[in-house]
Amino acid sequence: MQYTYNLSQGRLSLSAREGVLRKGDQSEEPTSIVSMTGTIEHVLRQEGTKRLEELIDYLGNWQDNLKTYTDLVNNYFLQGGSTKLWFKPIDLAQG
Repeated sequence: MQYTYNLSQGRLSLSAREGVLRKGDQSEEPTSIVSMTGTIEHVLRQEGTKRLEELIDYLGNWQDNLKTYTDLVNNYFLQGGSTKLWFKPIDLAQG
């Protein structure tokens, strides 16, 4: 599953994938897992030194972005509320 969410500073893409975790010892059974990842895209609109300032400001908001990510994962994915998501699904088959 992949979802997108528009933040005030950019777009957050969330992805949930099913996988298998294997330990180095092949004698143990593999463990089924769900991998949750997030990417935040931000378009830099300024030029020159203003562009660097914009980037520094954006990076300075990492705590707010992390909080948004963890809130969405905890409140919508882990608590069974995925049917209430206001995200726009992305059709991965269409790229």
